[in-house]
Amino acid sequence: SAANAYWIVDALVKVAVDTEEEMQKKTKQLESKKNKKTAVALSNDIGELEEAIGKLQELMNAAFNGVFVHRYRDTKPWIRVLSMESLGGWMANYSSFF
Repeated sequence: SAANAYWIVDALVKVAVDTEEEMQKKTKQLESKKNKKTAVALSNDIGELEEAIGKLQELMNAAFNGVFVHRYRDTKPWIRVLSMESLGGWMANYSSFF
């Protein structure tokens, strides 16, 4: 159902936000490190985090286009309300994507 899909996107948004925060921390650490081994390890970690964020964004985009785009105009008012509330939450929590 639409509600289940929205809950899944809510969880994906939380994971994506946490992953981006982790990537920002690693980037700051990389900028301050002079040790080459540590810098290489941090660069690898950042690359993995960027890849994970890309995959999460693909999943969120698929759910958005597959469910939200069709359900926000539903004939049932409660589904329209749920759709708009969900979108508002996604925008508030992950404004760089939504």
